[in-house]
Amino acid sequence: GVIYCYASVSWWSALSEAQSALSDAREKVAFEKEAAHGILSVVCDATFWLAADGDTILTTNQKLEAILGTGIKGSRLTRQYSGELRETASRSMATMIESGIFHVASSDSSQF
Repeated sequence: GVIYCYASVSWWSALSEAQSALSDAREKVAFEKEAAHGILSVVCDATFWLAADGDTILTTNQKLEAILGTGIKGSRLTRQYSGELRETASRSMATMIESGIFHVASSDSSQF
């Protein structure tokens, strides 16, 4: 009895600390995302999130849709280009992802 109870209390305490740390990390990521968005909004025409493939548009907004048209969420960014420019954009995006210029997160966009 006593050892089992102590182990349970210790396990719950560790779990609670881990959940608290995770919550703190999520808050920090949300804060950093807002800060980055604020800075980028000043210098960019539009900001948006791409999927891990570096081509699928995950989020959109009025500014982006004013530039590229409506209904682009879930579509491929490179489809917005034509002909040779489309191929060049695809290769450039792949190179930037491989070289680490663009960071690709494996989480869904709702967390970011």
